[in-house]
Amino acid sequence: MNATQTKDRLYDQLAASLKNVSRAVGQTADLFEHLQTNLSAMRVLAGTHAAQ
Repeated sequence: MNATQTKDRLYDQLAASLKNVSRAVGQTADLFEHLQTNLSAMRVLAGTHAAQ
């Protein structure tokens, strides 16, 4: 395998890794949105419970 082929293979691996990182960041953003919704619901529940 020559140097150009090795470099191309490494760039392909880098591209795949960046794609995986991008997907993971997107999933993390989605999870934070769910967390924000759940925390808001917990605030409402705590307020309702305290009012009882």
